[in-house]
Amino acid sequence: DGPWRTEGYFMASLHPDDHASAAKWIENWETIADGEVAEWRYRVRSAAGEWNWRWLRSTPFERDAEGKVRQVLCVSVDTTARERAVQALSDSEQRHRMIMEGASDGIFVCDPTLRFVDVNPAGCELLRLTRGELLGRNLRSFFTPRDLQERPLRLSDLREQGPYLSERRLQRGDGTWAYLEMHSRVLDD
Repeated sequence: DGPWRTEGYFMASLHPDDHASAAKWIENWETIADGEVAEWRYRVRSAAGEWNWRWLRSTPFERDAEGKVRQVLCVSVDTTARERAVQALSDSEQRHRMIMEGASDGIFVCDPTLRFVDVNPAGCELLRLTRGELLGRNLRSFFTPRDLQERPLRLSDLREQGPYLSERRLQRGDGTWAYLEMHSRVLDD
């Protein structure tokens, strides 16, 4: 019955933001049914002083004569690496969105079939279409068949040649034609 088994020691090792949820989790011990599993995510200070994430599953293990839970069986898994990866991805997505939203040039992201999967507000304005009208639409639909025959849009060429700059004529959503300078490249992912 070392100190790691006491409620006070456990609460002292928790991140301050997790104290309220810990108190609720402990309170729920009184009502949890046999065989029922409670799950909880929390942070605990490591021996090195860092905050590490844990995922905990618990179920009643022993009750007293009145049926009150005396011991709870807990399985705790360190999920720090996963939580950090999720946070890094979230931060990256947030930076990506800020760049996309703030750019004054039109930015278009296409899948391997050249269908739009992302576009920024400047791109919508440039093509005179809403984001909803652009997403899923094929880039080729903005060019005449003759233009595509003379200068095809092929992902394989872009992969072989690398990034390139070109001037192309395309038809915007309102029917007007525009000459645009296009810088194209394959994204690694």
